[in-house]
Amino acid sequence: MTNKEILETEIKSSLNRAIKLLNGNVENFSNEHPLQQIFYGAPGTGKSHKIKKLTKDESVIRTTFHPDSDYSTFVGCYKPSIDKNNDNQQIILDYDGLVDKFKEYLGKQNNVTKACVLFGHDYHDSIVKMQESKIHTITDLLADAYKSGTTFDTPLRAGMNVYEYNPKENKNNRVIYSFVPQAFTKAYTAAWNTTDAIYLIIEEINRGNCAQIFGDLFQLLDRKDGVSEYPVDADSDLAEYLHKELADSTRDDFPEGVKEGEKLVLPSNLYIWATMNTSDQSLFPIDSAFKRRWDWRYIKIKKGRDEDGNELDWKIVVKDKDENIVKINNKDSLSWWDFISKINEIIASMTSSADKQMGYFFCKADNEGVISADVFVSKVIFYLWNDVFKDYGFEDASLFQYKDMVDGKEVTKDLTFPDFYDEEGEKVNEMRLKGFLESVMDWKKEERKA
Repeated sequence: MTNKEILETEIKSSLNRAIKLLNGNVENFSNEHPLQQIFYGAPGTGKSHKIKKLTKDESVIRTTFHPDSDYSTFVGCYKPSIDKNNDNQQIILDYDGLVDKFKEYLGKQNNVTKACVLFGHDYHDSIVKMQESKIHTITDLLADAYKSGTTFDTPLRAGMNVYEYNPKENKNNRVIYSFVPQAFTKAYTAAWNTTDAIYLIIEEINRGNCAQIFGDLFQLLDRKDGVSEYPVDADSDLAEYLHKELADSTRDDFPEGVKEGEKLVLPSNLYIWATMNTSDQSLFPIDSAFKRRWDWRYIKIKKGRDEDGNELDWKIVVKDKDENIVKINNKDSLSWWDFISKINEIIASMTSSADKQMGYFFCKADNEGVISADVFVSKVIFYLWNDVFKDYGFEDASLFQYKDMVDGKEVTKDLTFPDFYDEEGEKVNEMRLKGFLESVMDWKKEERKA
C-alpha cells in the first residue's frame, strides 16, 4: 500500500468516526479494527507510534513484556501494603479478653501455627500492651488459652512482626494483603464496565514468554462475534476482585458467571494489540498456535514523517573536538535516510534477512534534525557491532579495516567498536567514524561467481 493510499484510508476512518459521533453511535466504531493484532517490523519503524495514532482519543492501558514477565505481572496477585486508615486502629483488650479471643482463634483454625500468626497480627497492640505491663508474657497467654509448655510462641511473635512493618513511621498502621491488578485485569474490568473501546497495548510481546505470561488466558483469545468462545475459570483471588469491580456495571450482556468473577470472558470492546521487533525473534519464539489467534500487520521501513505528514530530512553531522564539521564524502552532512538505505542493503546481504535492519526512527535527531556523532556511535554503531556484525561476521574488509601510522609506517588494522572513541574513551574518534561512514556509502555488493 502506498503512502497516499494509507493517508486516504486514515482520512476515511476519521470521516466515519465523525459521522458516528454526530449520530450519537460510537459504540461499534472500533469494530473495523482487528480485536487482536501484532504490529511487527524492524526496530525504529514506528510500530508504537502507529498504534498511538490509531488509538488517539481512545482508552488505552499499556504494558511491556520482558524476560522476567509472568502471569502475576500481567494479571495481578496478592501483595502486602500498609493500611494507613487510622480508623482501623485496634481496640486494646485486657489480659482476660486476650485469652478469650485467642481461644476463639484456636477454635476456628485447624492449624495451630496459622491461628497463632493470625491472632498475633490482629491483636498486636493488645499483646504489646500486655508485654509492656510486665505482668503477663506471651508464654502465659499461650498456657492460659491453649496449654502450658507450648512451643507456639514463635509463630505468635511472627504474626506480630508482620504487623510491625516499619513500626517507627507507621505505628498506627498495619500490613494488609489485597489483590493488586495489573494491565490485563485493569483493561478487562474497564471493558466490562463500559461499551466503549478499551485497548490493551503490549509492547515487545516477544521479549516475554507468552505461554507463561498468558497461562490459561490463552484460551480467551478464540473469539466469536468479538466475545471469547471458551470461558476459563478465575482463581479465587482474582474472582473476589472481579466480583467487587464489576458489581456496579450497567451492562446487560454478561455471560453466565462473568459478573460474579467466577468466569473469564473477553468482551467485544476489548482490543489487545501488540508490537514485535523482528530483530528480537530469537528471544522467546511465538508458537504457531499463539500466532494464529492474532492478525499481523507489517510496518515497512520507510522515510520518516512528522505529525503533519511532512517528510523528515534528518542528517548525520560529525564534528571534531574543536566543533569543526568533518566532511563525509566532501559534504558537511550525510543524509540519515541515505545511510539507513545503504546499511540495510548491507545487512540484508550479510544476513539474507530483513530481521536485523533498522527503521528511520531507530535513533532520534535533535530539534534541528541533526543526529550527532555521540548519538550515532552509542546507538547505531553499538547495535551494528553487537547485534549484527558480531553474529554474521566482519569479513568485508572495505567496512572493517582502516589505515594507521605505526612507527612511521602505514599499516592496516581491523576496526573494532572501541576504535570509535579516543584513548580516554570520552569522545568520539571523528576520523574513525568518518572512515566507516564513507566505507558504508561506497559499499557495493560483490557479484557472485558463476
